[in-house]
This record gives sequence, structure tokens and C-alpha cells, in this order.
Amino acid sequence: NNGRIEPGENVTLIFPVTNQGQSDAPNTFVHLLTSSPFLSISNPELNFESLEVGQTVDASFDVQVSSSAPAGILAQLSLDLNSGFYQVQ
Repeated sequence: NNGRIEPGENVTLIFPVTNQGQSDAPNTFVHLLTSSPFLSISNPELNFESLEVGQTVDASFDVQVSSSAPAGILAQLSLDLNSGFYQVQ
């Protein structure tokens, strides 16, 4: 393991998500998106029943990199969060 994501590898990406608001965030959805044809996200959507004020949870996603991905390519990812009427990117 060289600390880089390379063609043909499977990796787990972990994003800490913190409720920095003034009230609890019920029914929070977290989506990991990419437009890269070289990445596949196994389960791109997670649901947390509730995030209390100040609470941090880990959003963990399994990502597969195509063996045909060119070495050194940059792939853009987007992490979207939704809770009720609130949304963050």
C-alpha cells in the first residue's frame, strides 16, 4: 500500500460528517457522486436516522477503480448531505 488509489484497487473512503447546526438533523441522507467512468461506488447513499447537535459520524463508502483507468487520472467526487429542507455539498 503506497497511500494512493490506483487502477484495479478497491478502497474505502471515509468522510466525517458533523452536525454544526443549532438543532438535531433527523433523517439525514449522505450521497457520494462521481462523473468518472473509471470509478464505481457500491452503495452511494447512506442514511443516518438522526444527527444530534455537535455529533460526528463517519460516512463510509466502498469505491472500485477500473483496471482500465489511466494512471494518475484525477477523478472528482461530490459529497451531498440532505436533512429535511437543508442540503450541503
